Amino acid sequence: MKPFLKWAGGKRWLVQRYPEIFDIAFDRYVEPSLGVGQSFFHLEPERSVISDVNPALINVYSALQSDYRRVWSHLLVHARNHNDAYYYEVRSKTFRSSASRAAQFLYLNRTCWNGLYRENLRGEFNVPRGTKNSVIFDDDDFAAIAETPGICPNSDG
Repeated sequence: MKPFLKWAGGKRWLVQRYPEIFDIAFDRYVEPSLGVGQSFFHLEPERSVISDVNPALINVYSALQSDYRRVWSHLLVHARNHNDAYYYEVRSKTFRSSASRAAQFLYLNRTCWNGLYRENLRGEFNVPRGTKNSVIFDDDDFAAIAETPGICPNSDG
């Protein structure tokens, strides 16, 4: 599997260029700074604890694991309505359910500038709209992510 998010500073290049450094034996994979989970998805561990200081990021993993169909249905709405004005409208909203917050995060991540995650001092996501228009990817497989063994997300935040 491959990551379903974009992330500034991700390890995608490392896994692609030096896959042999990941050829190690372990009983449990522990990731304290998950990001998009490039190493996690490359290794496909049977047992793991994934963690990140960003609770919104961890919510995405938790929401996909608990009810990926609801996340997907919210994301489809974002895809149908996507344009510049809609991006800023969604960016300014506070969604209540875990699934709708996860879909908001995915939508913003996929359409913001360069997959950057940044918040202002009030804790509001404030990355401008990017040049990408794809909200739904051909290789999106949230069902597989939900069934990935070893996902046990925790937030350090």
